[in-house]
Amino acid sequence: MTELSGSECEHELIVRLSQLAICDPLTGLHNRGTLKELFARILEQATTDGQTVGILYIDLDDFRAVNKLHGQAVGDVIISRIANRLRAISSDTDTIVRTGGDEFLLISPSDKPDCEFSAKAHHIVDTLREPHVLENGKTIRVTACVGTAHFPIHGADHEELIAAAELALHHAKKIGDEVTAFSPEMLNTEHRRLIFEHDVSLSLERGELSLAFQPQAEASTSAISGFEALARWQHPDFGPVSPADFIPAAEASGAIGAIGAYVLREACHEASSWKNGLRIAVNVSPVQIERGDFVQVVRNALIETGLAPERLEIEVTESLFIQNLAYASKVLTGVKDLGVSVALDDFGTGYSSLGTLRAFPFDRIKIDRSFVFDMVRNSNAAAIVDSVLGLGRAMGLTVVAEGVETEEQLKLLRTLGCQQIQGYLIGKPMPAGHYAAVTGKVSNHTSPVMV
Repeated sequence: MTELSGSECEHELIVRLSQLAICDPLTGLHNRGTLKELFARILEQATTDGQTVGILYIDLDDFRAVNKLHGQAVGDVIISRIANRLRAISSDTDTIVRTGGDEFLLISPSDKPDCEFSAKAHHIVDTLREPHVLENGKTIRVTACVGTAHFPIHGADHEELIAAAELALHHAKKIGDEVTAFSPEMLNTEHRRLIFEHDVSLSLERGELSLAFQPQAEASTSAISGFEALARWQHPDFGPVSPADFIPAAEASGAIGAIGAYVLREACHEASSWKNGLRIAVNVSPVQIERGDFVQVVRNALIETGLAPERLEIEVTESLFIQNLAYASKVLTGVKDLGVSVALDDFGTGYSSLGTLRAFPFDRIKIDRSFVFDMVRNSNAAAIVDSVLGLGRAMGLTVVAEGVETEEQLKLLRTLGCQQIQGYLIGKPMPAGHYAAVTGKVSNHTSPVMV
């Protein structure tokens, strides 16, 4: 073997370092550091040729699970195979970049209409879904989402185009789609989301949060038996903000702990002034419970307001149990030990309803409004409601039907033996004063209850 001279070794080292500077060492694809130069060259040529350029942002779904379950070495093998599959289905004019651990960009100049990029994105998703058979015989399947954007209509440079494609990708993941094309409306939505994440942390000190109360009633008599407390945010610029928007913003910003404690405390404070002992229910975000201090937050709210524990109910959704069932059960057991009841909200829309019911001793389950809405005209929805009611009776659980809006729905629920109802037919979410005649509100001065 011929020995290299010092200058030749130095030259080879420089070449290798240069390659590492522009290529991802695992896949051999371009790396993120080359994006600005690559885009400048591709967009300049596309402008000269009168072409459009598709930007396809590819993200592998939950790839961290592959590394956790099978090890980093297996993860590297899969990433290398993913890169090879992308090469195999790409044209000679396409450029592929590995932008992160499980993210790729495919930059595709074309003379054809934009719909070609959508077809290419779906082809990528289908190709990457094919299983990977390892040397030990194990099979791993990896799925992906793709967000697409187009030059020149969605951006003039690499930063704008990548941002547009990434925003489309995030939208695809949010709605559970495989491929989503960028639209200008997404910018408005993203802008609002960022504003909400910033401003929601200021909402408490600016006095923008309030509570509305929606009645719950006995199905057989329509007599009000309690209320659910619902948070409301009046933004100074956007006006009323839906909880579907501001609760995720509070979770993302870290403000959910303070806001959740405020809502719980204010709900208990209001209920403590009702002379007829009606129950109050408070829906709780999974992030609140995951913080680790939730039982103490509940205890503090009861002590500070003097509300009897048996008058408070905590509502949770099944998503709480998906990540860590054991921890969620432990926290909610601590809540029940205070004398507070626990309800499972939106029953029927989660991933493992029966498994969740078996895992934790709930006091009540609430049938999701989507089934109640369809039950009069859809026999399948009615059968589901009937089955849940039967399940509740067998397990000794009170069942509440949400979203009751018509007399026809109420009549059918009574026929099926539903115990409690909630919805616009009984009452809309309103400030507490609207229901003063029902609650018999008295002075808020109460003696603390020790728990």
